[in-house]
This record gives sequence, structure tokens and C-alpha cells, in this order.
Amino acid sequence: DAVACIDQLASYGDKACKANSAVTVMCKIGGAQITAVVPGGRYPTSDTCQNMARAAGKIMDKCTRADQTVNGADYSFGNGNIAIQLSAPTDD
Repeated sequence: DAVACIDQLASYGDKACKANSAVTVMCKIGGAQITAVVPGGRYPTSDTCQNMARAAGKIMDKCTRADQTVNGADYSFGNGNIAIQLSAPTDD
């Protein structure tokens, strides 16, 4: 599911993925969710969807657990004001 979310974001390429609030869900598929977190009220802001996908891919590489779930965060490659979180979905 995490790979599917990453692939979905990556498929948008250089399109701007916008974080319109402090926490914006960018993708939710099955047991995975990619969230853009913008601390300090510095939203709205954006980065390319590809850069967000790259950050999520790095998280997957570094933060996959023994039970094959992923939970971690890293900054988007093109905008250091956006933290990308890859985790299980949160309740709405």
C-alpha cells in the first residue's frame, strides 16, 4: 500500500502538491497514508508531487519495520517547510 501511494504521488510529476493546512493527507491507500505536515502556520505551501514522493520513498527505505509496516517522516526534497510522513492511516 505504501508503494502504491508513493507511485500515485510520483505519477503527478512536476505538478504542485499543495499543503493547505497544518496537516494535509496527500494519499491514502489501504494500510498506508502520506501526509504533508507544515509546522508554524507556514501554509498554504507546496512542492512538486515528485519531490514529495521522493521523500516518501526515502522514508520507506529507512523506516520499514520488521513487521513490514512503515512509520517515519522526512522533509520534502524541494521545500524544507513541508515534513512528509508515511504511516498507517489516521482516523478522520
